[in-house]
Amino acid sequence: MGGYHIGCCGGTHYRYPFGIGNTGVTGVTGFTGPTGPTGTTGATGFTGPTGPTGATGSTGPEGNSSTNYETVKLGDINAVIPFNAGAGNNQATGALVFGDASVVSTLSTFIVQTGATTGAFQMAVILPITNAVGTVVGITDFVTTITGGIFQLPLQTPVLLEDGTVYYFAIYNQVNGSEVGGRSTGLGTTQDGPPINFRTQNLTGFAIGDTIDISDESLLLSPWIAGH
Repeated sequence: MGGYHIGCCGGTHYRYPFGIGNTGVTGVTGFTGPTGPTGTTGATGFTGPTGPTGATGSTGPEGNSSTNYETVKLGDINAVIPFNAGAGNNQATGALVFGDASVVSTLSTFIVQTGATTGAFQMAVILPITNAVGTVVGITDFVTTITGGIFQLPLQTPVLLEDGTVYYFAIYNQVNGSEVGGRSTGLGTTQDGPPINFRTQNLTGFAIGDTIDISDESLLLSPWIAGH
C-alpha cells in the first residue's frame, strides 16, 4: 500500500514515499459448499376450458352388399350343353335366379369342353318382362377363346338384382365344339310363371336393352351360371 514516511532534519520535515511491495500469491480457492435442498414445487395452475367438439363429418354411402347367385348348384351338374344343343343356330341358353337386393359384377360358367376353334362367347343378365320375352339389363364383353373349368367374365356395368325379382343368367356360345356344364331341369311347356330355362336362336350376341325370346323351353337344360 503506498504512503509516506515523515522525517525531520534541522527542523525541516520531509516526506518519503514508502516502496510498494509485490502482490502476494493468491490463496487456494476453498471447497464449494453443498447444494442446498430444492425448493418446494409450486402449485399447478388451473386447466383451461376444453374447446368445443368439432362437427361430425357426413357418413359415407353404404357399400353394396354382395351375394353369390347360381342358376343350379355347381355340384349338381349332370349334363353338358353343346354350343349347338338341339341343333340350334347362333343360340343362347339361360336359367332363372332370384334377386335379393344384391349387386353382381361378374358372371361365371363351367366349361366342360373348350372346342376346336375360336368363336364369340358372351354372358348376360336378362329381366323377364312377360313369360315370353325378357330385356337384357347386363352384359359381359365378347371373348373369342374360353378355358376349361370355371370361366369368369366381368359385367360391363354391375347389376343390382332387386329383392323379390327373378332374372335370367344366360350364355351366348358360338365356340365350335364347346360344351358348358348344366343340369336337366325345366317343365317343357309355358306355365303361369316365367320359364325355368330357355333357348333362343338366331342372335348376334347380347346388347343392353335387347328384347330376347324366352319362350322356347324345349331343351329342358339349365346352364350353370353364377353371379357374384
